[in-house]
Amino acid sequence: MQAIEFQTRITNGAITIPLELTGKLRGLGLVRVIVLAEEESASAVVSGSADLMEKEYLLANQTAAERGAILLRESKLHQAEISAAAAAALAEMGISGEPVGAQKLREMMLADGINPEDNEFSRGIIEMREE
Repeated sequence: MQAIEFQTRITNGAITIPLELTGKLRGLGLVRVIVLAEEESASAVVSGSADLMEKEYLLANQTAAERGAILLRESKLHQAEISAAAAAALAEMGISGEPVGAQKLREMMLADGINPEDNEFSRGIIEMREE
């Protein structure tokens, strides 16, 4: 049995299957449909017609689990965009290749004449804060 999950709204008693999934479902014949209705989350209500005070109240009273579920769902929906933006940002900064571990980074710094014990970077940050 193959399972495919997607979110949609029921419109006039019909569930529309997203176009990107119709090819996967074509030719399967009999399918089992299980409908799990989600309560409207505060973020869904916020984007609706609720007035500003109601929106603020709903957002302020979300549980950590509700906020986490919303963030997780949104991150899954936008993962391709997030990955592309991160790759573009790294390329713009000239960063390429595989990440190195902490030990290898320390060795590279020592080879370039940087003494990690000097706290050079931390001092710079502290000096900027004091300005």
